[in-house]
Order: sequence, then structure tokens, then C-alpha cells
Amino acid sequence: GTIWTAIPGYPGRIVRFDKATEEFETYIPPAPGHGGRGIDVDTNGDVWICLSGSSHVAKFERDKCAQTWGTGTQCPEGWTLWDIPGPVF
Repeated sequence: GTIWTAIPGYPGRIVRFDKATEEFETYIPPAPGHGGRGIDVDTNGDVWICLSGSSHVAKFERDKCAQTWGTGTQCPEGWTLWDIPGPVF
């Protein structure tokens, strides 16, 4: 019942829209992550995103958030970042 999208740019963000409540939530990846491109949601509801600006693969777990409302920086505990090996372009 929710829709997720990635908004590229610096620092970039992911946005969740809940159709039932008609409310939006926004989440910005913590530094050094930025520049999200492409998004997928797995069967557990976790969001996977390629942070091409910083050469990371990231996973966002909303259920780890102590707070879901705010300007985007309210849930650094929901993010896990992994470095993509190789040169950064």
C-alpha cells in the first residue's frame, strides 16, 4: 500500500508515499552516501538503492527508525552502506 521513489542529486533522497494516509516521508542517506539512482523494495519492505554519487550500495530499513517524520535526516539508524569496489567516477 505504499510507493517508494528515489530522487537523485546531492545529497539525494528516497521518498515514501502512503496511499491510505496520503502522507509523504523523506529520508536522506547519511554521509558519505549521496546521489541515489535506482531503487528496489524487497519482500521484507527494505529499500535497496545504488548511491552512484558516492559509489555505495545502500539498504534502508524503515522499521529501525526511531522517528519517521522530519526533514529527511531523522533516521540514520535505518541506513546501511557498502562501498562499491573499484574507481569512483
